[in-house]
Amino acid sequence: MSLPMKSTSDSPSNSLESRLNAHPELKAKIESLLSVVENADGGLQSAHEAEQRVIEEIQKLGQSALQGWATQQNEEQRETFVKANAQAYRSRKKHSTGIPDSAKSGLRNKHLRKEREDG
Repeated sequence: MSLPMKSTSDSPSNSLESRLNAHPELKAKIESLLSVVENADGGLQSAHEAEQRVIEEIQKLGQSALQGWATQQNEEQRETFVKANAQAYRSRKKHSTGIPDSAKSGLRNKHLRKEREDG
């Protein structure tokens, strides 16, 4: 079963290089895989060593590709939600550090005094 692929035009803006530049992590993984294929460090002496390195690099490439996909999907879903729910409250950083300890104890003591007076 194959997945449908987005079609890309042959324009320079959609070239493989420009698309990879938009995903620097993915580009780095592909360059690393190419280094294995080219035996850039000269450390691969046997087919078994080369096979192991290629497998490792492809696994890293797959992880990076899926992470990029998930990030993009998350962003698209967030944008869709924000457009559909313009009134939705966006979380903001809290600026309050809470009630200082001395104020808490003062509130607690005030509450206890009131209970004693009522009781």
